[in-house]
Formats: sequence, structure tokens, C-alpha cells
Amino acid sequence: MTRLPQLAVPRAYALAVAALLALGVTGCKARENGVAFSKTQAKSVDRSWVTAAKSCWPDLGHTGLTDAAIVHNLSDPLHFRSTFGSYASLNDAQIEAIVGRPVSEAPEPNRTPMIGSRTPVLTRTQAATAAAPPQSAPAPGGLPEDVLCSLQSGTPVGFK
Repeated sequence: MTRLPQLAVPRAYALAVAALLALGVTGCKARENGVAFSKTQAKSVDRSWVTAAKSCWPDLGHTGLTDAAIVHNLSDPLHFRSTFGSYASLNDAQIEAIVGRPVSEAPEPNRTPMIGSRTPVLTRTQAATAAAPPQSAPAPGGLPEDVLCSLQSGTPVGFK
């Protein structure tokens, strides 16, 4: 039986990996506690984004969060991304620019996060007007062009 030689792991590499793991654990815990991570916040949040957040995350209406608290969360780009995955690829400055304007004026959302959704999906118009959601998930390949979100249970990361 032959033994494989042990791989030498430099001490600096091991310490770097340990530090990254520690940051990852700390970051997750911070997210659980609702700690804001972004260095800047949007100056204003259009009311249609609050309505859309409540439409996409129906439990927000049952958590006791006020509209002011939802506005505060949506003004933070990281919390905005966790609320609207279709805009997760935008940078902080882009999010800060769109959140102050109505949902209908935002760039077209990225449909990719909703592909294969097992819950009903909402377009920007449906979400911003609090329209009743469809009763079933979209058929494969049947996503609307302007899909904003799929219905989610609970609350977005950082809203607790």
C-alpha cells in the first residue's frame, strides 16, 4: 500500500482561510440581526417599492413592521437586493438611483432568479399596485417579460 504525500499548507494560507471563514460566519450572523452593510443609503424610497415589497413578501404585512421601517430597509442597497432578487446584479449607486423613482420607471428586471419558481410570480405592475397574485406558479418557460419577483414567505434578509 502506498501512502500519498501530505500536502504542505503554508501557515499564512491557513490563517487567511480561517479569517475568511470567520468573516463569513460573522457576516451571516450580522445579516440575521438586521445590520446594514452598505456604506450609503438612498435619499428617498418611492412608495411603490414599499407596496411591491409587501406584494412579493406577503408576511411583511403581518410582522408589525411599519411602512417607515420598510422604507428604511429598502433604502439600504443590500436589503433592497435581498427583497428584489431581480435587481441583485445592480451596484449600490444604481439601486440608490432607482429606488427613489416609481417601480414602473426602474430598468427591466432580470428574470433569471425566477426561472423555475415554485410559487406565483408578479410583474412590476402587479407588485406595485398590490394586484392579487396568480393562483399557481408559472409554466416552464412561461415567465412574463417584466417579472419582478416570485412570492416569498417570511421576510427578506435583514428585515428582522
